[in-house]
Amino acid sequence: MNKRPHSWSESPRIAELVEQFKRIGEKAMCELPIYNPELEVEAIGFRRVDGHWIGILITPWFMNLMRVPQEAVPMQMAHLGRRLKVTLPSGDRELMQGGDEVLGSYESLSLHSPMFAFQTQKAAQQEAERQLADLMQPSEQPLPDENGRLHAEEKARKISRRVFLRGAT
Repeated sequence: MNKRPHSWSESPRIAELVEQFKRIGEKAMCELPIYNPELEVEAIGFRRVDGHWIGILITPWFMNLMRVPQEAVPMQMAHLGRRLKVTLPSGDRELMQGGDEVLGSYESLSLHSPMFAFQTQKAAQQEAERQLADLMQPSEQPLPDENGRLHAEEKARKISRRVFLRGAT
């Protein structure tokens, strides 16, 4: 496979993430029908954001946005599967809390599963890079104020569907 330099190469946390999911693949996933043997576990585009590493994890069975604390935080079984609202540059997303005894706690957002749409690792890498760019791109939507209302000038710029379809302004 084509090995590329990674921005996270100095992070033992992301290397540990990759190694743990490789072990999971070899021990628990490789015999399941959702496993795509053409793919391998790879971390794409991880960067530090607010005390966490955020990037895309490709595996032969899923592609997820992952949010991993920079320092390991013990997993709490009671929190597994809970939804957590996380604000990304593209807007708010609901990530699912997960973890294990090796990695500790982390959050994820499923982007693809299973992975049979990807015939090559390169195709999966390109999709991961595209997804990450979209998620990390600031939204063009106006943000509401603290009361959930758009500012008056933003309201004035928004055009209703009815006005748009009728051609009036």
